[in-house]
Amino acid sequence: MSQRHRDKSTGPTGRRRRQRQPRPDPLAEALQALLAGDGLGPGLSDLAALNRAWQEAAGPQWRSRSWVLGLRGSELEVGVASPAAASRLRFEAGGLAERMRRAGWPSVKGVRARVQPQAEQVERRRHRRYSEDAAAGVAQGAEEVADPELRAALQRLATRLGRPPGDTD
Repeated sequence: MSQRHRDKSTGPTGRRRRQRQPRPDPLAEALQALLAGDGLGPGLSDLAALNRAWQEAAGPQWRSRSWVLGLRGSELEVGVASPAAASRLRFEAGGLAERMRRAGWPSVKGVRARVQPQAEQVERRRHRRYSEDAAAGVAQGAEEVADPELRAALQRLATRLGRPPGDTD
C-alpha cells in the first residue's frame, strides 16, 4: 500500500477528505454559558449593582442626568451629557463618593465625570432669518456678475434668503 492511502486525511482516490466542522452551539446555550460562567456575568452583575447604588446615592438631581460607566480602581466614572453637568458633578464629587460608601461601596473614594452628549440632546443648528432687503440686495448684486454660473448661484441664494428657515420648496 502506498503512503498516501495510509494517511487518514486522504481517501482511496488520493483526494483530501473534508474534515467535519464542529456545529456551533445554539445561541441560547452560548448566552447562558457566557453569563453564568467566567464570561461577562460577574462584570455585568457588578455593574448593575453599582448602577443601583449610584441611583440611590445620587438622588433625584442626578438620576436622570447621569449614568454609571464603571469603577476604575477607587474612582467611580459617571457619564453626563454636558460640560456644565460635569462641572457641577465635580463640585459635588466628595459628597457623592461618601454616599456611595454608605450605600455599600466602601472602595469608592472619588467620582469622576465624563462628558458624553446624547443624540437627542444635541440641538439642531438654528438658521438665521434674513430680511427681504438682504435677499433683494443679493439678487441685485447677482445681476451685475458676468460669470453665468456664479450669477445663477447668487440668484438661488437670493431666492432661499427670502424664505423662512426650514422651507425647502
